[in-house]
Amino acid sequence: MGITKSLATFLAIASRTWPIEEPVLVLGKQHVHVTFGEWKTLCKVYGAGDYLDLFDASVLTDMPLWTYGQKSGFIADTVLLRGMGCKQVDFLDISGYEGANIVHDLNLPVPANLLKRYKTIIDAGTSEHIFDVKTCFRNLHEMAQPGATIIHFTQGSNYLNHGFYQFSPTFFYDLYAKWGSENMQCYLTYQGFGDCTRNLWSWYTCKRQDTGAMALDAGCYGLTFVATKTSGTQTEAHSPQQGYASSLVPYPPPTRTYRIRSLAPGFLKASLRRLKLRRQRWKQI
Repeated sequence: MGITKSLATFLAIASRTWPIEEPVLVLGKQHVHVTFGEWKTLCKVYGAGDYLDLFDASVLTDMPLWTYGQKSGFIADTVLLRGMGCKQVDFLDISGYEGANIVHDLNLPVPANLLKRYKTIIDAGTSEHIFDVKTCFRNLHEMAQPGATIIHFTQGSNYLNHGFYQFSPTFFYDLYAKWGSENMQCYLTYQGFGDCTRNLWSWYTCKRQDTGAMALDAGCYGLTFVATKTSGTQTEAHSPQQGYASSLVPYPPPTRTYRIRSLAPGFLKASLRRLKLRRQRWKQI
């Protein structure tokens, strides 16, 4: 899991529309591909905050065995969030080997002490690795407070075998709409080929009405989705239907009830008759 230079730029810009407020929950410890100077500049330019003067520029990544990040001078994920004024930050992962302070398997319901606890939840490349998608996303909603911002950074296309799934925009739009979320926005990011952690991606707005079937080229694409949880969110509601597929139905289903039972005996007799005739012909051949 990681926050690339382009995703860090998005966080700085998006904080003006979707508040990044504490307490914050991040799914997994993050490899942040940004230096201290770069992040400080982004926070100042986009108005995300200027809290980095309180920290020593030598605060580097604390990810174990990531020698590339240490040699490159990349910052720790805690410094990234403190740059936007967030000091109350929890990291949730399936194990604690990278330093997560909450160890939990998102295939299972979260404990009661995590419910409605966070004002910001950041999923930076975790949800596509969780097999039980429904439980995973329900957990995120139930851990968020009403009015909380939920951000997903995930894969869209040409990431074969990266995780269990590659999500489509319609998945996020239809799920979050079903659960009563607001301020929903999805972005399709063209990441090119090869290592895309330091280059700036091309960002395209993907509106809900644009979620019809589409074909992409051979490059790698990601998805970024942001939404605000409302007080009326109901995660126990029925599973969503795909909005795009539903829109293709030209007329509502018939309301008249047909009595198939009365037709069944005659239909079966005629079918058996035809079957006997066919068998006789097969024997003759």
